[in-house]
Amino acid sequence: MVVPQNQFPLRNRTYYQTALIGGPDPNFLWVFSREKTISQSIVNEYIQYAKTIGYDTNRLQSY
Repeated sequence: MVVPQNQFPLRNRTYYQTALIGGPDPNFLWVFSREKTISQSIVNEYIQYAKTIGYDTNRLQSY
């Protein structure tokens, strides 16, 4: 996975099947998956982790 310099991989699963990507401030946060769906337990784990390191997760949206 190539990540631009202003985005940081914060957490990932086996071979980047899913990844939590953060930006330079707590307003930029993404959860990526190689599959069309991602298990809710992984999403919850990523969100909890993001909260512990200071990211604002209140405005996260699912697409």
